[in-house]
Order: sequence, then C-alpha cells, then structure tokens
Amino acid sequence: MNKNDFPSAINYANVARKRFITGLFNELQATEVLFVALFHLKDYEKALGLIDMAATHPKYNANKQIPAKWNYYKANLDLNGQFNDET
Repeated sequence: MNKNDFPSAINYANVARKRFITGLFNELQATEVLFVALFHLKDYEKALGLIDMAATHPKYNANKQIPAKWNYYKANLDLNGQFNDET
C-alpha cells in the first residue's frame, strides 16, 4: 500500500485473510488493510461490508482503540457521502 498499488494490496490482504486462523487478531488486521485499499479505490460498498464484518470479529473489543478505529473508518464513509443511516 505504500506504493499506492491498491489492487495488489487487495490481493495480498485476501490471501492473508484466507491463511490466518479465523478469529485471531491477524485476520482483523488483514481486514483493515483490505478496507483501506478498497476505500482508496472508492469501492465503498465492499468497504462498508468489511466494517460490519469487523464489528462481529472476536477481537473487535480486545481494546478500546479497535472499535474507535473502525468507527473512524465508518465516519469516513459517511462523510464521503456514499453511506449514511438514511440510505
């Protein structure tokens, strides 16, 4: 992602998510990388789905920063005008 090669980031994040053990923190981190790449590519619908997926992840409430970060991501989608509670 440092090279702004978001399509490759999506590919690597998907591979990582498949290889990591379901429910562990690494899976949630790979989901975050996938979200950021999708957001930069303006694939907001898929990005929103990842926010919902993250909220149900077993490690979501491991500390206060994780939900805060995902709430920030959701706010970015809302501010982008693509998604809000009224749509």
